[in-house]
Amino acid sequence: MASMVNTTIMVDSKKEVLNDFEIVHAAIEDAGDTSIPMQSQLAGIAAELTQPKAEVKQIGNTIFVAHIASGHEAFVRAFNADTAQNFIANMKEFMTFMYDDLGLDIAVVPGMEDPKLVRLLQSAFARPDRSDMGYGVTPAPNPAAIITLGPKRV
Repeated sequence: MASMVNTTIMVDSKKEVLNDFEIVHAAIEDAGDTSIPMQSQLAGIAAELTQPKAEVKQIGNTIFVAHIASGHEAFVRAFNADTAQNFIANMKEFMTFMYDDLGLDIAVVPGMEDPKLVRLLQSAFARPDRSDMGYGVTPAPNPAAIITLGPKRV
């Protein structure tokens, strides 16, 4: 999830909504990984978004993909080209969508090495939409955010 927060090419979705290609392209540029050619990265992401059990949703200038695992859990990735404030709102909306529409209880967000990502999650869940919604961050070597989306279903 290296491209979760875009700091170089942000477009306020309240003023202009980008298409999916523009969002993914901006997220790749923001990640700054030049070791893999842009076309290869775009092809890899296109393949990821079309995987079985992948739920893809664009909210504002953020594209979210939830890879549904067993039970009520999913691994989540985001490609963002929106402002930080809009990203937080977009993320909260996506988490509610995952709980209400997809029947998921837990979202695992890998790649939490970047402190700014942890701060964004802290901001997003400082005032959760549900009283039993929350998050935690697992420690290294595989840091990930574990987000509880709502009451656990049986």
